[in-house]
Amino acid sequence: MNKKLKATFMSAILASGLSACTGTSYTPGEPVKIDDEIGWTDTNRVLSHIDRAERTGRNSANSNIPNVIEITIDSPGGRVQDGYRIINRLQESQAQVHLKCEGKAASMAAIILITATGRDRDAKDSCTIMIHQSYYEVRDPNNPRRNLTRTLYEALLPQYQIAKENPHVEKFVINQTGDPPYELSRHKLINWVEQLAYDRRNFVDRLAATTRLNTNDIEYLLSNGDNYFTVEEAAFAGMIDTIEGRTPSASQINQGREDFCAQLPRLSVCG
Repeated sequence: MNKKLKATFMSAILASGLSACTGTSYTPGEPVKIDDEIGWTDTNRVLSHIDRAERTGRNSANSNIPNVIEITIDSPGGRVQDGYRIINRLQESQAQVHLKCEGKAASMAAIILITATGRDRDAKDSCTIMIHQSYYEVRDPNNPRRNLTRTLYEALLPQYQIAKENPHVEKFVINQTGDPPYELSRHKLINWVEQLAYDRRNFVDRLAATTRLNTNDIEYLLSNGDNYFTVEEAAFAGMIDTIEGRTPSASQINQGREDFCAQLPRLSVCG
């Protein structure tokens, strides 16, 4: 793993996290910015910004203001549900949408960048993209401000099967390699696993539809922890379309393939 890339994303989160995307006002031609953790309050501001941009475009048939929405992303991710609110709104839009990664697109921010349109995805040369599975943060019961760990879907499955088969067991201890054990109620365990499974299916379907990777590739990535990609690697894998507004050169694609396949040789695009 590239240590420089990994250090960039030490704070990246996906299924949990609070606020905030900017976009409190609208100026014609100004990009909508997603530049913090994706949360409910400021997602509404971004959606309002998109609505105003669309209205301005529709009401400006005789002006020089095109019906185009530009979104720049520099975010560690955030809440899955709020990320999908942005994605669904963009997919409903009649405007032309341009997405650009300015610094980082990690976690749910990467899902927005890659899958919201499946096209017109640009990135600055310094951008880094990170993909991983969704998770819940597990807090210390004696100190709610302290995070013990984050859930691993695969680690929850054995206890989930027991919970489904034996409704009389009310508490479960989850052991994850390298992390302290933690306890979940039967109700929370079942809800968490089923939500994580739902998120996983969505990620697999959306990423497979908008990249060069197939469903088996995506499943492997989601089980592989945090996966970091340079813009050359992302361009090779079909996660973005342009770098600094230009079609990637043959040398950039070749470099991307070399680096991508060095860390993920078992994926189909490296065969």
